[in-house]
Amino acid sequence: MPIEAIVVAIGAAVWKLFKELPEIFSGKNKGLREEAEFADKFFVRLKQEDLSPFAEEKGFQALAKNRLVSANEIKKILAIKQSPQLVRDFVAGRAYIELVGVGEELKFCFKRKYNSKLSRSIRKIFYFIFYMISFFAAISPLIWASVLHDLKPINYFLFFGPFCLLLAYVSVAEGHNIKCAEDVIDEQMQHINS
Repeated sequence: MPIEAIVVAIGAAVWKLFKELPEIFSGKNKGLREEAEFADKFFVRLKQEDLSPFAEEKGFQALAKNRLVSANEIKKILAIKQSPQLVRDFVAGRAYIELVGVGEELKFCFKRKYNSKLSRSIRKIFYFIFYMISFFAAISPLIWASVLHDLKPINYFLFFGPFCLLLAYVSVAEGHNIKCAEDVIDEQMQHINS
């Protein structure tokens, strides 16, 4: 089998893996029934009785599957759209957006350094370029093996591959997080305009 075919096959497998990793780590397909039961019970208890602020905060954090979010942030997300996908997008893009305002005037905005579309686009382009460099650095020993016959490609791949592939994954994840933050802001603007 020619080395080019091996590189293409490995590239396709790694690309598929990077597309699936965020969903694998978020546990998207695990425990959906338990999540639905918890959400149903939590909202019933929230409407029927006064929960302590601690229990309310912990309930909303459990809905978001993240301990760093506040109840106000999740309440605002659910007021925009009752969508688990929007909650996941908010949790993923939380580093890029913030909740500003008081009382009924709460809204999500990009943090100051991410406010400009140009700034976000430059970051997404940077993460894409960094992904490409990291990915090709990881597989380069396999490519150079056909040119330099005395090179031991597997040894170099096993040495550099994990580090470079980790950098490639981080790049994809950060680009995904920026996109998720943009989706939250877009959904909010559609909610406000409707």
